Amino acid sequence: MLPILAIILSIFLQNLVIANQGWIKLPKYKVKENQKAVVIANLAKDMNITLLENAKVTMHVEKEEIFKEVLYLEPSTGVLSTKHSIDREEYCPSQNDCFIEAFVTITSGGEYRTYVEVEIIDEDDNPPRFKEKKKNIVLSESESKGFKFNLPLAVDKDSDKYGIAYYSISNKTFVPFKLLESNDDILQASLTSELDRERVDHYDFVLIAHGKSPGRYEGRMNVHVSIDDVNEHAPRFVRTYQVEKEEDLVVGSEIVKVSATDKDVGDNGRVSYLLRDKSLKNFFAIDKDSGLLTTVAELDYERKHSFDITVLAVDNGEKRKTSETTVKLRIIDVNDEAPMINYVSGGSDKLFVKEEMKDVQTISLFRVQDSDSGDGGEFTCTVEEEDFDLTQSYKSDMFVIYSLETNRPFDREGEQQVVSATIKCKDKGQPQLTGEKKVDIHILDINDHGPKFKFDSFEFFVEENQDIGTFVGKIEATDGDDGENAVIVYSLVTDLQSDAVRIDETSGTISTAKKFDREQIDKYNFVVEARDKGKPAQTAEAKVRIIVKDIDDNPPVFTKQLYEFTLKEEQNSGDVGQVIAMDIDSYTNNQFEYRLDERTANLEIFTIAKYDGYIYSQQPLDREKGQIREIQVFAVSKDTPNVRTASTTVRVILDDINDCDPQFIYPTEMNNSISISNYYPVANVIAVVSAYDLDATDDNSRLQYSITSKTSYFKIDMDTGSVTVAKSLRSFSLRVFHLEITVQDYGIPTLFNRTILRVTVNASTPLPVHLRANADIMDSRNLIIIVIVASLSTVLSILLAAAIVITVRRKREERNPIIHKHQYPILFSTSKSPNHDDSDSNKSTSSITILKNGIINQNRNESLYSNGFATGSSIGLQVSENLILFH
Repeated sequence: MLPILAIILSIFLQNLVIANQGWIKLPKYKVKENQKAVVIANLAKDMNITLLENAKVTMHVEKEEIFKEVLYLEPSTGVLSTKHSIDREEYCPSQNDCFIEAFVTITSGGEYRTYVEVEIIDEDDNPPRFKEKKKNIVLSESESKGFKFNLPLAVDKDSDKYGIAYYSISNKTFVPFKLLESNDDILQASLTSELDRERVDHYDFVLIAHGKSPGRYEGRMNVHVSIDDVNEHAPRFVRTYQVEKEEDLVVGSEIVKVSATDKDVGDNGRVSYLLRDKSLKNFFAIDKDSGLLTTVAELDYERKHSFDITVLAVDNGEKRKTSETTVKLRIIDVNDEAPMINYVSGGSDKLFVKEEMKDVQTISLFRVQDSDSGDGGEFTCTVEEEDFDLTQSYKSDMFVIYSLETNRPFDREGEQQVVSATIKCKDKGQPQLTGEKKVDIHILDINDHGPKFKFDSFEFFVEENQDIGTFVGKIEATDGDDGENAVIVYSLVTDLQSDAVRIDETSGTISTAKKFDREQIDKYNFVVEARDKGKPAQTAEAKVRIIVKDIDDNPPVFTKQLYEFTLKEEQNSGDVGQVIAMDIDSYTNNQFEYRLDERTANLEIFTIAKYDGYIYSQQPLDREKGQIREIQVFAVSKDTPNVRTASTTVRVILDDINDCDPQFIYPTEMNNSISISNYYPVANVIAVVSAYDLDATDDNSRLQYSITSKTSYFKIDMDTGSVTVAKSLRSFSLRVFHLEITVQDYGIPTLFNRTILRVTVNASTPLPVHLRANADIMDSRNLIIIVIVASLSTVLSILLAAAIVITVRRKREERNPIIHKHQYPILFSTSKSPNHDDSDSNKSTSSITILKNGIINQNRNESLYSNGFATGSSIGLQVSENLILFH
């Protein structure tokens, strides 16, 4: 039940605080001096405020130049603490009360303010101190018993609570003095017996100032009193002086006239007056002869309520004697201070208010105080302008805090950007005084206006071929807002042609990003965006068209660099053909004429139409005088004939009939033999046959090659004439091939020619260098394969051969029993088939040759193959007259 009540109470207090958002009054806090950094209070807790995640806690300390480094407010928790130990006398010298004042604002679901007062409690941590360690006093021996003379006062920096309690004299020998009762203003001693310099010429004692904490602190000063028998009498004031004067006293006015007498005569009895404290000479002056005390500066009750003025009376004897008196001046307050209006500590002279805000806005806090007393210190404040309200937020005994607030929305664009407010505070004194403060309030802009272009679209012209960066035009937009909200940034929206132009984002100047070529693109269309820097940003768009103006920068260009026209030889005059040139400039810059180059064209034979480019022949042409006629044709610009000119070649080809046989270039009768190695690889070229045909046309001069002699070892490429090995030559140690080569054209009728290429295959002929490496590699690989296959085949062959031999013997014995009587030695061997090229090296033959009379009979009969004995191998049987051969 108790936890539930606590939750309800917390919610109630929170709602109570929210309902009373504004100023919250807190009690005064206290902290003792000389303590290390300590926590003073949790302000958020004392104000019954729950700090949300985004809460903001700020503090502005009064008299910041003094107390800036004393307090620390934790922004996330609202805990107020001291930064270090505080020496009260350092911050509040000669003051009984010492307060640190600060304004605290907490923003957490609302805005709350409070005024914090922290009193620094004094401790007795300073002993009484005399200004001097030793004081010399001169007394005349003529002074009688009871004569009074002044002694220096000690100073205790602590407050009155721990100040000086009393004074005493400590002496080791007799001294004829005693202390009189002292007050804060004067300490005197009196003679207890007559003085006799001839008997004692001086006295020494210690003057002790005792603090109010018994036995804790005391201050000491040595006093030396000399007895003088010359100028025996010191001046004596006739009375003490207590004076009251109003603070509005005119400078130079009389305060009081002091008077002292001296029993001596002559200079010893002539008295002069002077002020003892030099600091008081800024306010007062005294006539040295008359003792008239006057003011030299204005008196201000608000700065100082009273003065204790020590006046010295000094005679003019050789050994001057003095006495002193204190003039106690009390300043009477008059209503001479108008209320003072100042910004609260941390406030700024430049005030702002947001436009278009319907809610009340707090513009600034003002601290108003009047240093006068009584009715002169009471005041009321108002704001003259109807657009603002002035509400009292906080009041203390010394000052009042007012809050200047808005009571309507402002439109920065619809009215002045700066408005004024005049705060007036009138006191209740007589005469009534008024304090006035006029402040300028700047209306903060919100981004409620977007950029606007002067036109919806812009059109600019620029000549082609201008340098990159050439100025094209400038577009401008305006924005009715202020500051960043009115700063406009220009950019290109359309990316399609963004590489052609660029725009300065600040000025809106458009320039070229490349050289324009009208003949490629004659106009550019794109969109420019103007975006302000407000949040959120507002934008506007404008269409831009750039029209590229043409210049004569392109010569005429022929559609071909070479025109070929065909005519039948001996044809009568007529059309040859047409050449075409184009100038891609605009019409005013693309006019030209066709002309023939007289250096290459016989104008008696050819002519050209200067406007349409048709070429005509004027007489029949004879091919035997030249199959091809080449002439140069010019296209010449009318405006700049020496600069804008194009040329092309016209080739006139005369048709021919097929009347020439092909002729061999190689081989010839004198050069028709080659020798190659029997290891020459298959598909490699051994020779290239070439021929020509004097006919001109393709079919009449296009040739094809063939080998018309019968051979399977060589072939020829019908188009190139390359003769290559078609089949392995390794079985030949020496062999000559006569290859009949035929060349023929494609004309009608077809014409041909033949020749013989003599190819010698010789085992002793070395391979060309570029083919040796491949042959070696192939031999090595083949040898390995052969050995492996041969080994396997040998085993199989032996087994099979044995079976075959037994079978054959049995059949022979059946037919011819004599055969069984003979014994034949058998030789088993493996070898490559002589009829297979290198590509079949993995196929090997295992053979058994039956020898008769020890002679190996060479086999020249064809093999009879039987497959299926082993992969990649075959075993066959050859029968001859004298032997049986197994493969």
